Amino acid sequence: MYDLKELSGEEIHLLDRIVEGWETYGPALRDKLAIHGNVTWKTAKGAQYLVRYYRDDMGVLVNKSLGRRSPETEGIFEEFRKRRETARRTVAEGEASMALVGRLAKAHGLARMPAKHAEIVRAFWRESLDDQMMLFCGASLFAYEREGRVFAPSELVKDDGLTFVLDPRAEHIALDVISDAYQEALGVTTGKIGQTDGRITLTCAAGPGVEFVNERWLLDRVEDHRAADVLSQALREPAYRGMTIARDSRPVEIRTLDPRAYAMACGAMDDEEWTERGRFMTAVVRQAWGFDEDQESVLTAYDPDGRDSPPRM
Repeated sequence: MYDLKELSGEEIHLLDRIVEGWETYGPALRDKLAIHGNVTWKTAKGAQYLVRYYRDDMGVLVNKSLGRRSPETEGIFEEFRKRRETARRTVAEGEASMALVGRLAKAHGLARMPAKHAEIVRAFWRESLDDQMMLFCGASLFAYEREGRVFAPSELVKDDGLTFVLDPRAEHIALDVISDAYQEALGVTTGKIGQTDGRITLTCAAGPGVEFVNERWLLDRVEDHRAADVLSQALREPAYRGMTIARDSRPVEIRTLDPRAYAMACGAMDDEEWTERGRFMTAVVRQAWGFDEDQESVLTAYDPDGRDSPPRM
């Protein structure tokens, strides 16, 4: 049996507080960051017009007319101001609480995601780009800790870079926007985009690289057709969202694979570290979520005597 390290009651309480606080703080923070500039009324040739002004990505001031004053533009004006003020107020009210929980989590050894890795994940979250991808690397294990009630082993969560599986349900993958967000997260203006062995990579000298693989890339690594079908179905389960605290004591929302899909996908990776991640996650899933009948049959068919091992697919 895999020796799982259970979280203490206080550690679970801290993670619960992070999730509960994020329910209001997270959306408000994203709203606040997304609402650039302001709206105002300007008079031209005796008529008032609603003008939206903000600075673009290059720092250039942009003024955009939203139309002549009317009930419609007055509604836009009020909605903008209300949304901005609500976001600012909610963030201000939640900042102290989230900062305190972050410090407490760090004191308990729960804040382990490297800051630069976390900032990349946050950058994708800020732009809602995480809807197009699911984190698939050691850092994914942070997302499962709260609900799984276990502490992910430090040797399994270490990543040189970050890997994401492109969500097969996404209608469009905005690679150019993803690249811009990656560069912004690391404070650079240029980066390299590459493609090799079915993977898309983003790299720069300022921080960790990022790679993207698709569902087909994973399934092509599975030799058994039945196991591939079961994994494919698991990959199409709703993505899993979890919370963690990074080393900078700030929260990170992680969108990753369904726990069962993650455990099974580890078997498609021909690597000792991935095998160990699979053993760990298989034990966690059996304890906290459970596999369905088809998933269990694949797992036991590949390792009938080792109940904690993922399928060697």
